[in-house]
Amino acid sequence: MLSFSPSLGASVCLFFALFFLAWAWERKRVEEARLLERSLEGASPSEAPPQHKATASWREELGQMVRKIVDHLPQGERILKKLEDMLIQADLAFRAEEYLVLTAAFFLAGGLLGYLLTGSPIGVILMALILGPVPIYLLRFLLGQRLRRFQQQLPDALTLMANAVRAGFGLFQAMEVVRREMSPPITQEFARVLLEHSLGMDAEVVLRRLGERIPNPELDLAITAIIVQRRTGGNLGEILDSIADTIRERMRLADEVNILTAQARISALILSLLPIGLGLVIYFINPPYIVPLFTHPLGRALLVAGVAGEVLGSLFMFRLMEVE
Repeated sequence: MLSFSPSLGASVCLFFALFFLAWAWERKRVEEARLLERSLEGASPSEAPPQHKATASWREELGQMVRKIVDHLPQGERILKKLEDMLIQADLAFRAEEYLVLTAAFFLAGGLLGYLLTGSPIGVILMALILGPVPIYLLRFLLGQRLRRFQQQLPDALTLMANAVRAGFGLFQAMEVVRREMSPPITQEFARVLLEHSLGMDAEVVLRRLGERIPNPELDLAITAIIVQRRTGGNLGEILDSIADTIRERMRLADEVNILTAQARISALILSLLPIGLGLVIYFINPPYIVPLFTHPLGRALLVAGVAGEVLGSLFMFRLMEVE
């Protein structure tokens, strides 16, 4: 049985402090970005964000140091670019270099926690591998949630734009109506489009940049249709209504597929968690029966093989239930 110690408590507090510091830093950057956007839209100079030269200099030095390290790694530049794109798509106010530092801090905190819990190198590696990728998992979760929310809002936004176009508004005036009437995340992305266009960027360029920030096939369809309409002419209101109806039908079909595969997904989840749950039950009922699995060399080899088989089996089961 594990006993609580001050060092263990300190490591747990350190781990949760990383969450708080990351959240506070991201909120601070979001507020500065919001104030900058307001100043670019014509707010009074007194409302512009303050200049933190020392903070900016520190961030630049950190970014340059991390980039020098990553440049020596294979595919380092590609990793930074991919991470930067994901942060933009998830609307997190981090740079790729800063998020890599945060991930490294989680690996260190996980290793420290594993050392204090087990005192063995295996425990250090295991806890580092479990807790280290937490920022990446969180980023993927937030990105998926934001993209799903955007897809749900897109048909209503296109319908609202179509009604505005019929009332005599232009394309970007209709997008301004959506920005005022709807909620994030679609209002944030449309606000970026309007801001970039007001700064002099070409209409097609800002629309394609929107498609790059939001990797969504329905949005790509709408952007392509709008660009073609601007080049060749046509009734923009009818085009937007048609695309909105198409997106709604695709979403309805996707919901039906999710309902039909719900039982299979629950079964796969239960089968994936069953070995872990059974191992915990045996450990608490009869510890000597399962401890050799972690202490004997053959037991460790079997444990690694079992974990690898479990991961591969789970991936295979969930992959079978994906419907494109």
